[in-house]
Amino acid sequence: MEIDKTINKWFGEIEGRSKQLGLPKNNIDRMILGSIPIIDNYSNSVLMILNDGSRLPAMALLRVLAEFILKLIYCLKADDSSVDKRIESWEKTSLIQRGKYYKDIIDIYHGCNRKNVHEWIDETESELAKIEGVDALPSVATIFEQVFEKDYPVDRAGMYLQYLGAVHIDLEVLAKTISKSGTEIEYKGDVSCNIEDLKFECLTHAYIFFRHLYEYYSLDLQKIENEYKMLIPKN
Repeated sequence: MEIDKTINKWFGEIEGRSKQLGLPKNNIDRMILGSIPIIDNYSNSVLMILNDGSRLPAMALLRVLAEFILKLIYCLKADDSSVDKRIESWEKTSLIQRGKYYKDIIDIYHGCNRKNVHEWIDETESELAKIEGVDALPSVATIFEQVFEKDYPVDRAGMYLQYLGAVHIDLEVLAKTISKSGTEIEYKGDVSCNIEDLKFECLTHAYIFFRHLYEYYSLDLQKIENEYKMLIPKN
């Protein structure tokens, strides 16, 4: 439970510090203050699911957490003149994806439900019109290059990709949940992997977030770095 306690302690400390930073001064401050409790919420949900013995649902949340933190750090690392533009690019990308989803599903709806989807499409396009002249987010590879140095101590790309199957479950993932011993077949509904390893991955997500957050606000990260290193698996 050491990882659980460490994650909760980190969030308790930053929530206390966030009050000392005062009211948000700009869009990035508002985004950060809103992100802290969300990342705290998802991290603790991952830990609760893992403590209950389930892996795939926790891995799905880890994938969502990784994507959110990646985009958040991409905005954090922008210079003062381009940070608002990156936030708008993130918003534009979300709106484009949402609009595409609505248009893909509209033909299966009829009557008042179809009217609702049309209204969602119109609302999305109206919001997009407000941010004309802004590019969508660059490719994931480009964001990785701009967010993480080549000598970064954690394989971010691996963590970002390896949980994709837990969100988009397919036959390959299904096969991993089925085992056979002699004539007996067991349908486990989950994959076999070390729960403590997944907890460490959750800790790493939190550490990456705090590493960039502390850097942005010029806070001393040494304590968190030391605590993270102490929990790195020895093998």
